[in-house]
Amino acid sequence: MDTQYKLGAKKDHDDLRNIPLVAVQAPLPKGSIPSKYMTDVSMIPILNQNQIGACVGHAKATVLCYLNWKETGNIIYLSPRFLYALAKAIDNNPNEGTYPAIVAKIAKDMGCPTTKTVPNDTLLSHKDYINITVTDAIKEDAYPFRTGGYATVNGGIADALKNAIVQNGVIDVTISVGNYTSPMRKGTDGLHRIVLYGFDGDTFYFINSWGESWGDKGKGYFYFKQQEVTDALATVDIPNEILKKVQSLPTAVLTRQPSTKTETLGEMVATYNGLSKTFKTLERPDLGNKPNISCIPKGKYVCKRIFSLKFLGYVYQLQNVTGRSGIYIHAGNYYRDVQGCIILGSAFSDIDRDGNLDVINSKISCKALFDFFNNQSFTLIIK
Repeated sequence: MDTQYKLGAKKDHDDLRNIPLVAVQAPLPKGSIPSKYMTDVSMIPILNQNQIGACVGHAKATVLCYLNWKETGNIIYLSPRFLYALAKAIDNNPNEGTYPAIVAKIAKDMGCPTTKTVPNDTLLSHKDYINITVTDAIKEDAYPFRTGGYATVNGGIADALKNAIVQNGVIDVTISVGNYTSPMRKGTDGLHRIVLYGFDGDTFYFINSWGESWGDKGKGYFYFKQQEVTDALATVDIPNEILKKVQSLPTAVLTRQPSTKTETLGEMVATYNGLSKTFKTLERPDLGNKPNISCIPKGKYVCKRIFSLKFLGYVYQLQNVTGRSGIYIHAGNYYRDVQGCIILGSAFSDIDRDGNLDVINSKISCKALFDFFNNQSFTLIIK
């Protein structure tokens, strides 16, 4: 049986303020992603969280250490304890572990002090580990290591992760843990934060925070198809004009009801310019993202207005849906009108009296969505 190491990543909450990496950093031209790429991280210290569930802080401190070396050529030991302790002070979670986005925001707003001012003593109890007093000296020490921002990467798409690694050197991501040796496979043991630095085909390589005795002197790998990667973040500078533009994009949140054997009903709330509009939705049941018979996975999608020859009119198309193509928001009434798409309506009604709820006023609702967003693209979060 594998030695069980400490975990500690929490699944980030959906946040409409998140900025996708593609909004600030254009992907590499199609076909130009190398089959193999390794960032030189040989100079980066391997950290050890021991029995403290502070992997999120350790991963971010590792990223900051690399970025500082990349910019200055110097290796500075930065304190994971500071990042984790401050996150625990505001994450409203009494258990060990914290959220990557909170730690990323702390690194952006405050930076990270060195271990000279905040020693990373992971042999302390968890209570003592997170008990620090942020003095002026600590703030001054942390200030030079502030980041310019962070952007989300679609962890469900291998090429998105590869793009981010090639262009930024390292990124921190959350993986699902099913075993504690390399290669790490997805499972039900919990979530763990690591730092990706390279890939070779379907294999991704990472820096861990379980000490140099783990894996290959603290480094490991996983096979993309056997792992679940979420909450991937690239540490990048974000210009103010991009920040304002992305954060003001039209958005919608679709909250699903539990699926029946035939369909999934839901409610979509669209927001734009301080206004909101509510629609009813109908999709196929959740059958594991199987083409033609299942709804698509929960997640965040960009929806673009396109002209469809199939529907002989304009529809919103969801971009970069894992394992699927041709996913639209369009008009319809019954579950049999979709093969994975989303149909809108104003209310539910069993139109054909077959025992399944349908949606009504669908064409009117689709036009209302176009009008509400002024035909612009929008971000859709499906819960």
